[in-house]
Amino acid sequence: MLCFATLGAATAPATTLERYRAALAEAVPAPFVSFEYSVEQTGVRDFQETHRIYRDATHERDELLSVNGEALSRPVVRLFRNRPDRYAIARIAPRAANYAFAYAGVARDGKRTGYQFATVPKVPGAFRIDRLSVDTHAFMPQRVQFTAKSGAVVGRGSVSFTKIERFWVPTVATITATVAGKPTREKIVWGRYRFPQSLPANVFTPPRRLPLVEPTPGAFGGP
Repeated sequence: MLCFATLGAATAPATTLERYRAALAEAVPAPFVSFEYSVEQTGVRDFQETHRIYRDATHERDELLSVNGEALSRPVVRLFRNRPDRYAIARIAPRAANYAFAYAGVARDGKRTGYQFATVPKVPGAFRIDRLSVDTHAFMPQRVQFTAKSGAVVGRGSVSFTKIERFWVPTVATITATVAGKPTREKIVWGRYRFPQSLPANVFTPPRRLPLVEPTPGAFGGP
């Protein structure tokens, strides 16, 4: 069984929280990034999609590559302006200004070891983090568990993060809920991350003069 001595005195829970706050404050998003993600939902509606994303500070290009295992002969392209990154670590990770933390034990994620903290929001809302696992080497979130409400639907899930190059990015997210009386599960898996110095200007040029799309909120679905 792991204990404080195994993890080292320098990574006691209170110290870990302090270093977590400092590490999170220093984390910055990639100025330019491309990646792919697959989203699969079963329950109220069954589907599977694979997307390729290009993103800078203000724009996003979303290419739909496949649907239900069938590759599209030509990707379906959508362009967004000022679309929020719903799974950005800075957006999801709980902070002391908004949450109270209580030590809840040791966490393991493959070969990574950390501490778990129960989290309670200081102001209740439709989305809340319930538990946080902090890596005791990098002092960044390994995994967050959350509850999300949309009308009468209550979903519970988690998001896992890892470091690629110098950026912390999501790798897997899951959420389960009962929708219209049916148990529904959604899973998102990210991969093929690239962090170029820039993106070609035509990446965000609307094909066939299609307008940029303003994002609309949704309870379920990909980034």
